[in-house]
Amino acid sequence: MTIAARGAATVALMILVTGCAGPSIESSTQLDILETRPANGVVHGADLFPLDAAPRTFEIVGVDTDPPAVVAVSAEATDRFEATMAVRMGDRTEYRRRDADGTIRSPAVIDHRQRALTRFDPPLTLAPATLTPGTPVTEEVAMRVLDARNPKRVRESGHATRTIEYVDDQRLRTPWGDLDAKRVVVTFEARLRLARADTRTTLWVTPGRGVVAREDEERLRVLGLPTEPKIRRLVLAEDRP
Repeated sequence: MTIAARGAATVALMILVTGCAGPSIESSTQLDILETRPANGVVHGADLFPLDAAPRTFEIVGVDTDPPAVVAVSAEATDRFEATMAVRMGDRTEYRRRDADGTIRSPAVIDHRQRALTRFDPPLTLAPATLTPGTPVTEEVAMRVLDARNPKRVRESGHATRTIEYVDDQRLRTPWGDLDAKRVVVTFEARLRLARADTRTTLWVTPGRGVVAREDEERLRVLGLPTEPKIRRLVLAEDRP
């Protein structure tokens, strides 16, 4: 296996497609769960993956940085890749659209740091219009990782399986206050030619406000060899006093 091939596999697996994820950062601090209740009501796809231009800032918790590390989220209208909104999250841009039935989909993602463009066929379902308790939504799509500067050049290819489920309601203790939110769990499995990725993202969402906290867990295998698991936890910085 050439160094170039190893690099292609690693780059492909660094592109997370679970929402607002970017480069993983190791963390040892837990977000404390104060109470768990049965799921009540529904979660709207527009709260999980909004299609608006309102900027948001998430702060990474459990990482000793000064100043604190943040992940900025912004959006702008677009017509690229059959999308209507380009959502920028740090070094990553996710292209989204809302179908006539309200389903939120992503046809493409660009990792600017790795200069990699991932295309999904059909466009990846991020969330249905409404997500009801105990009814997971699963789909499998083909995916190609292309060179963002030369989209005719294929770095990796394979299939991805994504499942999203509204699990329960929780009261969450964060570094700067307690939050009541609905817990949604997203799993993403990428099976590529040279590597595989398994990611699990927990999203805590408050209707009308959107995602207020999240946790990303990532496990990668390149050429059959596992890399060190990584966890990243973020809390909406607008909630900070």
